[in-house]
Amino acid sequence: MTFAELTEQILAFRDARDWAQFHKPKDVAAAVAIEAAELQEHFLWKTHEESTEYLAKHGAAVAEEMADIAIYLFIMAADAGIDLGQAMQAKLKKNERRFPATKLEGNRPKKTTRNVTKKAVTKSEVKADRAKERRLAYTRTEAAELLGINPITLDRLAKRGLVNPSRALRRPLYTREELERFLDETQALDFE
Repeated sequence: MTFAELTEQILAFRDARDWAQFHKPKDVAAAVAIEAAELQEHFLWKTHEESTEYLAKHGAAVAEEMADIAIYLFIMAADAGIDLGQAMQAKLKKNERRFPATKLEGNRPKKTTRNVTKKAVTKSEVKADRAKERRLAYTRTEAAELLGINPITLDRLAKRGLVNPSRALRRPLYTREELERFLDETQALDFE
């Protein structure tokens, strides 16, 4: 079945129930996030090994959550006039440029700034970059930059307890160890 045929089937199901009125972009985006959380819930607090075992035993339930996510994505794409197949191909091409296999084979990319192709052009910039990598703690802005997110997103992650700043001083500092722990736990996710 092609994407177009699948989209047609999904929209026919929705339209037969007059649900299009509820499928505004904001609401469908929220539905995708909620369904993704339900998918993640299947693996919450499990080790990699336990997750693999769980998937083998409960693959059908996991597949249903994945299908819910995909259905909402197809609906949103159709309503927005986006060809999801073309969008995915364009994203894969972009990722191929950002993460060339010849340089990253077998390694996960470091989360750095959004523009990972930007190179430091002076010796002082190179020294500053190396010094920052060796530091034990980072300010809010520096930590956000190293993670490739904006400081407000970092604040939200801290508020949810997903990344924990050290509050030894008045302002929060993020240890290198804490940032590495956070990256290791989220290595399978790419939010761009």
